[in-house]
Amino acid sequence: MITVDFVVVLLAGVAWWYALLYLLWYGFERDPNPYFWMLWPFASWLYLAVLKPSPVRTVGFRLANLKIVNLRGQRPSVLRMTFRLMLWMFGPFNLLFDLMWMGPDADHQSLRDCFSGTCVVRNDALPLGEGPVHLVRYTAMGMAMAYPRVVRPRAPAGTE
Repeated sequence: MITVDFVVVLLAGVAWWYALLYLLWYGFERDPNPYFWMLWPFASWLYLAVLKPSPVRTVGFRLANLKIVNLRGQRPSVLRMTFRLMLWMFGPFNLLFDLMWMGPDADHQSLRDCFSGTCVVRNDALPLGEGPVHLVRYTAMGMAMAYPRVVRPRAPAGTE
């Protein structure tokens, strides 16, 4: 799904640049690069932060039948999704850290999902129930981290 959305953003950028090239260079003899670099990041943000949590979803989320929710099971805000996108773009996490973290994590969340308070779930997923949100602390990969996490209730004694 990350690869699909990356390809969509990349192809949209190429199409946008050629459209600007045709309109500005051949029409008005102006360089399209400043306009491209002003509008393509904005369009990418709209796709990855605004469209992704909406009911429409991105192409990658639609193909994988996924949706993104916050820790309360609701659609995340644009601010939360922007923070999640900024964690991906500017760090301190990258794809390698996310893949290393998702394996041993009990909920298989990426680090950026953990810190932004979001969860990627199947589109038809139903909540298991309710649980309190606690601040969880971890020390891993040379980092001391704390982030909110839903704590699953413990099973009553003797029912395990």
